[in-house]
Amino acid sequence: MTKVFFLKRRILVVEDNSFIRSTAVKVLRTIGVRHITEAIDGTSALRKIAAQSQHLIVCDIEMQPMNDLEFLKILRASTPADQPVVPVKFLTSHAESEIVLQAKKLGVDPFLVKPISQVKLKERLDWIIERRGDICGIAGQA
Repeated sequence: MTKVFFLKRRILVVEDNSFIRSTAVKVLRTIGVRHITEAIDGTSALRKIAAQSQHLIVCDIEMQPMNDLEFLKILRASTPADQPVVPVKFLTSHAESEIVLQAKKLGVDPFLVKPISQVKLKERLDWIIERRGDICGIAGQA
C-alpha cells in the first residue's frame, strides 16, 4: 500500500509507556498515517473511540488498570451490531499462548512483537487492509 492510502485512516494508539507510544506514532507517521489519536489506557481509549470512530486500534497488552482483554471485551460489547468491528492490533513484548488464544476469541488480528519497526508495522497494516479491508470502509479506498 502506498502512503497515500494511509493519509485518510484514523488510528488509535493505546500504550501506557510514553516512549513506546511516541515511537509507534512516529512509525505510523513515517508510513503515511496522519490521523493518529493517542490514549494512555483502556478507559481513555474507550472515551476517544466514543468521540470519534477509528479505522484501526494499536493497543498494548499489559495496560493498567484495565488490561488489553478487558478493553477489547468492552469495545466489542459496545459496538452496535450494525457497525463494523474495528480491527485491533496488539503490541506485546512476549506472545504467551494463553493471551493469544483469548485475544483470538475476541477477534484480534495477529500480534506485533515489540520493539516496533516500520517494516513490521507496515506489513501488519497491509495484512489487515488486504484481509479485512471492508471493515470501517477501508477497502481499496485511496
